[in-house]
This record gives sequence, structure tokens and C-alpha cells, in this order.
Amino acid sequence: PGSQDGAIMLHQQMVKDLEELLYAVAIWLLSHGVITHLQEYLVVVAASDTSSPDTVSNNEPDELLFKELLENEYLNGDLSIMALSWRLGMDPQKLRSWGLRHKRVRVLSRVPTAGDDLESAT
Repeated sequence: PGSQDGAIMLHQQMVKDLEELLYAVAIWLLSHGVITHLQEYLVVVAASDTSSPDTVSNNEPDELLFKELLENEYLNGDLSIMALSWRLGMDPQKLRSWGLRHKRVRVLSRVPTAGDDLESAT
């Protein structure tokens, strides 16, 4: 019984050490650009024909949000869903779900670039 407890504690310590090592390796790989993480962005599609009946949503709150995002140029793919949700005070998962169900919006996954999520100078 006593040796079994010691073996369990040793196993738990080994798991903890391994987790710490993996975390350190992941941080090093990220910081050196070996691996990257993808961010999600909302982009508008068919922006030139937003009045077409087949592209207009029947959900008025969805349309109001769409118009607000379009007017503020938030649907150009430069503002991540995370940054946009923070700006709007919305849950990122709800904003992502909205983007997936809206007919004129697509959710784009890509590697972030240097100019992403910045306030425009205008």
C-alpha cells in the first residue's frame, strides 16, 4: 500500500514535469516562428449587391449588426473576431456563430499579420 502511494506520487510528478517541458517547448516554437496559431476574421462577401433579396437576412437584429460592422469597416478581414468581440462587448463565440450563419459574411482563418487588430488612423 505505501509503495503504491509513492508510485502514484512519482507518476504525478513525472506528468507535471512533462507538461512543463511541453509548455516551454511550445512557447519557444511560437516565439521563434516555427509554429503559429490561426486567428479568425469576419469578411463580407458580395458587398456590391447587398440589396439583393436572396442575400438579405430575415432577422432584423442580424441585419442591424451587419450594417454597423459594414459601416465601421470591421468586415474587411483586418480585425480578428477576438478583437472585434472585445470592441463590441460581445461574446466571441456568439460573434463567430453570427458570422457563420449570416449569408453575406464569412469566417476566415489565417495567420495574423503585423497590421491586424490596430485602430485605423482615420
